[in-house]
Amino acid sequence: MDKASKSRIILTDKELKQVTGIVKKHINLKKYKAFIFGSRVIGNAQKYSDIDIGIKGHSPLPVITKFNLEDDFENSKLPYLVDVVDFFSVSKDFEKLAKSSMIQIE
Repeated sequence: MDKASKSRIILTDKELKQVTGIVKKHINLKKYKAFIFGSRVIGNAQKYSDIDIGIKGHSPLPVITKFNLEDDFENSKLPYLVDVVDFFSVSKDFEKLAKSSMIQIE
């Protein structure tokens, strides 16, 4: 993630590092794309707004992988809820809206 992208995300460097670390622990980034989207990228996040993480691949995200991601986020020291969304199963309208504010995790 480049500096310009990082500066658009409403998270501290420490929080962003924790988010990307958890994602990379569970997601094969050669098989799936992972990204942050929503209010923390758009810039209208409130103090305790959640973090929206999108995962997109050519097949659904395995249930156990999503569970493990959510479990690690829940047990992390992040002061926010994290919403993990499998973009394989979202509507085209939702995906289009989310794409306007997504920053890829690399």
